[in-house]
Amino acid sequence: LTPEKSYAEWLYNICKAQRADGALPGIVPTGGWGFDWGNGPAWDNVLTELCFQIYKLRGDLTPAKECSESMLRYLSYISQKRRADGLVSIGLGDWLQPMKGAGDPDAPLYLTDSVMAMYIAEKSEILFGALNLSTHEMFAREVKNSFKQAIRDNLIDFSAMTVRSRCQTAQAICIYYGVFEKNEIPEAGRVLVNLCHENNDYIACGMIGLRVLFHVLSDLGEGDLAYKMITREDFPSYGNFVKRGLTSLPEDFRPEDEADTPASLNHHFFGDIVNWFIQRVAGIKVNPRDYGCNDFDIAPDFTEKLDFAKAYYDAPCGTLRTEWTKNGGNVKLKVECPDAATGYIVLPKGWYFVDENTYSSLHGASIIPLESGEYKAEKR
Repeated sequence: LTPEKSYAEWLYNICKAQRADGALPGIVPTGGWGFDWGNGPAWDNVLTELCFQIYKLRGDLTPAKECSESMLRYLSYISQKRRADGLVSIGLGDWLQPMKGAGDPDAPLYLTDSVMAMYIAEKSEILFGALNLSTHEMFAREVKNSFKQAIRDNLIDFSAMTVRSRCQTAQAICIYYGVFEKNEIPEAGRVLVNLCHENNDYIACGMIGLRVLFHVLSDLGEGDLAYKMITREDFPSYGNFVKRGLTSLPEDFRPEDEADTPASLNHHFFGDIVNWFIQRVAGIKVNPRDYGCNDFDIAPDFTEKLDFAKAYYDAPCGTLRTEWTKNGGNVKLKVECPDAATGYIVLPKGWYFVDENTYSSLHGASIIPLESGEYKAEKR
């Protein structure tokens, strides 16, 4: 059973569990549990997220087509839950932030709900467009733009380019999901980095913030800071899990004196960390330009504290492999890709390919077409 088929079966159950008014439960399949507690946009997002990822990573629009009316019904539902200021506040928020009550995160619910609702509408717009459902697409675009404007009008301090709750999750999700415009991101990013430093480079996010925080830091050129926050051995961090001998992900970050009472020792919703290592450190980015599921960027980050990284990805056209070894300011990069794969190999800022033939097109370049081979790079 392929992951796509498993997800398609789950989507069938999600649509069947949806109420007539468009509401989704926080767990599927359900006997009724999850409609009054445990849901909300961050959890309801699964409906559009699965359809979107199957389309992006596999090029398959069948699940999106089969779920299109459920997605439309959900957009109508969440639109009816909005407050007078255009924001929405239902269900669960940035769940299980370390050193906070499970349901008492720094990021307010009306912020995380509204950003996630905007993101759901954006993905729905893309999928409806791909399906040539123009009326659905137009409605999704209106919902997306309306949520974005409400967030910008009510929750952003543009004099400081700061989300008003001033915390890691709030700043990170508004950068990642597009609340900030492109020209605003450099200053908003500096605020996020400062928020991390103010917390002594410890994570202060629940499950919504941790899905995006490290990706945003990498986009800002702060991959080394992300790696430090991830791997440090003191609580709270993923490195602390490893130090304590855990071999699966717990449901929450807890200090060592509470290590015997985790809510669960087999939970996945902090598991995007694997995605970060594959995309950002090893550098395999799938469909980065929305050209198709066999288009890639190999864009590794030669993390200061690492001297080796290796990963692979099974694409529809075959398996991609990437491996790099660093020795000081020099790197050997090995790439294997199917003949049908398209894209680019992209080096980090300040790194360049070197070739024995200094007149070759490779020598001195930082971006080259994607081809299998062994490459040398150096930092200048």
